This record gives sequence, C-alpha cells and structure tokens, in this order.
Amino acid sequence: MNPALRGGIIGFGRNAMKAHLPAFQALSQFEIQAVCDPREEALQTAPTLLKGVRTYRNPEELLESEALDFVVIATPPSLHAPLSLAALRRKISVLCEKPLTSHSKELELLEKTAQENHVTLFTVHNWKYAPILQELSKILHSQEIGSLKRTEIEILRTRPAAGEGNWRGDASVGGGGIVMDHGWHWFYLIPSLVGEDFKTVSAKLALNEAKIEEVAACRFDKADGTGVYLHLSWRAERRYNGGLFEGTQGTVHLKDDRLEREQKVIPFPERLSAGSYHPEWIRAMLLDFEKEVRNPIKRGENLREAKRCLQWCQAVYRSHQLGGEKVNLI
Repeated sequence: MNPALRGGIIGFGRNAMKAHLPAFQALSQFEIQAVCDPREEALQTAPTLLKGVRTYRNPEELLESEALDFVVIATPPSLHAPLSLAALRRKISVLCEKPLTSHSKELELLEKTAQENHVTLFTVHNWKYAPILQELSKILHSQEIGSLKRTEIEILRTRPAAGEGNWRGDASVGGGGIVMDHGWHWFYLIPSLVGEDFKTVSAKLALNEAKIEEVAACRFDKADGTGVYLHLSWRAERRYNGGLFEGTQGTVHLKDDRLEREQKVIPFPERLSAGSYHPEWIRAMLLDFEKEVRNPIKRGENLREAKRCLQWCQAVYRSHQLGGEKVNLI
C-alpha cells in the first residue's frame, strides 16, 4: 500500500476550506500537513478544521520548511503561475485552481519546469466530475442520439462569484472576466462531450466600465460545419446551467438538475449551478491527480486540457477584438 501523499495548501480562503479540504479529508491517500495564507483569520481557522496542521504566512517559507509531495494553489489567479513555478522548481507536484495562467509563455515555462523536475502540474478541472455531466457524456458517446447536429449551452449568473478581495473585478488579477472564469470550465468540457476536432471560433463580448467581459457569445465550429454555441453571462436574471444536444436520432436537454430525452427524465439531487464549491467533484478529481503524481506515464492529459483552455480563451478575446470574425483554434 502506498504511503499517503503529503500536501500543503497555499491560499486558505473559502474555496480551500469548503471544497478542497473536505475532499482531501475524505481520502486516506492524502495528508494535508500545512497551510499558508497572509490573513490572520485564515491561520486561526485552519487548526480548527485540521488537527495538527502547521501554518505559514509566506509561501516560500512553507515550501522550504515542509517535506511535501504536492501543493494546492488556491490563491487569486495572478499568483497561480509564480507559486506553481516555485513549487515545481523544488520538485513538488502542483494542483492549481483555474485558470492556470492567462499567458502562453508562462504556461510553456511551467510545462518545461514540471517535465525537467519529473513532477505533476494539474489544474482543477472539477466540472468533469459532476455526475450530471458524466451521465450526459455517456449518452453522447454511446451514439444513442446519433451524430450531433446542433449544440447550445448557456451558463447564467446574476453576478460574478464572491471571493476574497473581490478579485474578479480586476482583470490584472483574474486574467479576464467570465471567459476566464466560467469559459475555462467549458473549454475543457466541450471537447470531452462532443469531440476535439474544432477549427474556429467567433465571439462577441459585452464589457463593463473596467473593460472586463460580463457576457460572452461564442460559436465554436468543426470542419464538418457542425459546432457549439456557448452563451456565458454575469448579467442574467437567474442562476442556471442549461444545454441542448440535438442529434440525428434524438435530442438531450440539460436542465440544471436533470437530463431530458423525449419522454424520459433523469433527475439529479443537486442543480449544476448550485454553489461554487462541490467537494464531491474535487474528491473524484483527486483520484486522477493521485494517478499522475504516482505514475509518470499517466501525466499530461490534464495539462493538455489546460493548454487548450488557454488557447480557446485567447482565441475568443482575439475574435472579439476583430469584431466577431472567425479565428483559428489550431
């Protein structure tokens, strides 16, 4: 039996407390032995949630003082790349919140550093593990509804998610608006659901006074003429996740907490749009993270997803700048 992987968490905010920590505590394969956060409140809370945990204010001190197999980066996005790089250079595997980075050169350096030090670089792509989306994936891949002709997805929020410091209102911290935030999730989900052979994207964005996109209308096209329409909004009147997947032999509707196909309804206990933490999704994801950490042969799939997510984000922004013109994805 393998010993538990020893980890630390850098950035002990609500996401770390309510999503990551419960997921780790449910799995004997992992042991969180240290946390880091500059805020006194977070450092006082950590020992109440995790007995014997060691606390640090400075990430460098944590990385130097602890014998770690991995570290979780759960800070605002502008710190993801530098903190990940610091850990990778110390031969510590990284589990990083999305977006991994908003800059191609940073991603290239992170990938190179992880490979040179024979460690894992893994981004939190937790939506892949939502039960309703896993069931949808099974239906689509089984060809029960034939070949897809039309796909429409809408992600509606009434405002950006709240976070420590409200960093989603600052593009220099968040890397962008709803495209980087919610779009990143769907940029790894769409290929996993409907195939990877996308060629172009056309997009238009609605920006606020701070030049941060709050609404995005994107059309991703394949060479065969089929495609996916994706609508993202922080200005909606309700919170909702939905989708239409029309095939040559039937249609599946995603309606937040259920899948509908003709007269059949498959209900799920939780709305896909409910909350922001989902520790059960994180717990399922950690099993794949463990495989990559322990087995070098398994490494790379998640990083390829992250590279695609960044490429698609950049292509969406470029298309908007060009007035909605089609931009190549490859």
